[in-house]
Amino acid sequence: MPITLNGSGTVTGISAGGLPDGIIQSADLATGVGGKILQVKQAVKTDTSSTTSTSFITIPGTDESGSGSEFEVNITPSATSSKILVTWNIHFAVPAGIYSGGTRLRRDTTTIFVGDTSSSRTRATNWVVGWNSHGGRNPWSIGGTYLDSPNTTSATTYSIQYMSGYNASTVYINQGYLWDDAAPVGLCPSSITCQEIAA
Repeated sequence: MPITLNGSGTVTGISAGGLPDGIIQSADLATGVGGKILQVKQAVKTDTSSTTSTSFITIPGTDESGSGSEFEVNITPSATSSKILVTWNIHFAVPAGIYSGGTRLRRDTTTIFVGDTSSSRTRATNWVVGWNSHGGRNPWSIGGTYLDSPNTTSATTYSIQYMSGYNASTVYINQGYLWDDAAPVGLCPSSITCQEIAA
């Protein structure tokens, strides 16, 4: 069907999906249509990892394209006014007892969404303590949601870091600390999802 301009401001003959990708930018949208999801990217980690580091380090894994060596999402906002909605679910285990560990959210090299400074306490996004004799046998599901304003149209990386807390005990991602090959010990996946939201 040919494209027709009828002289009254309407166009006919364009099929769904007929416009090239990228021809409509968020600035072209009418006022009041903000909040649209413009793109979604997700990284999934199904393997296991562990650390005794008492400083935050990035969780090893792959990015949203299945490549790289770090568990992260790379996303390029289409406008500086866009928000990035970050959700994450990490399976995290610490040894039973008073041992502890935690995670924090990062945008590129900047730590975001952590608690305020208070004495010597560790500023974290999520924190876990073993507490009892069974508290660390299987991984805890820890996660959250954060609406970020990166104010950029450059490629932006979101990642989760983790660390050991008390006594530099080993903490684990996607597995329990009792590494028995038995049904009572769980193996779980973790994920990070980033959605670009139009202003």
